[in-house]
Amino acid sequence: MRLLGVASVRQSGQFFSMAGWAALSLFLLGLPFLTFATRERGVVTAIKIVPLHFFHYLLAGISFALAWLLHHIVGEPQRHATDEAFAELGIETWPPVPRRRAMSAWRPRTHD
Repeated sequence: MRLLGVASVRQSGQFFSMAGWAALSLFLLGLPFLTFATRERGVVTAIKIVPLHFFHYLLAGISFALAWLLHHIVGEPQRHATDEAFAELGIETWPPVPRRRAMSAWRPRTHD
């Protein structure tokens, strides 16, 4: 742990330089929206929006990293067992084999 702290102190100039460039580019990307917010709601609201934009990009980066990690841990999505069995036998079906849809609160079951 101590080694990580030493490495971060030695590279802090480079890290802060990269972070500054990243923050500047994110600010410039959001500049059209910020000018719109300034025109519609005022300068105070536009100033309040800036940290929210940075937070949005931070969460997007974290979610991308977690999705990438999950993809490499779990793997690619697998086909349904029925489709896999048909593919092994060389049977091509179209339209796909009908399956009974699960009931849900959004789509109640109709009485046959």
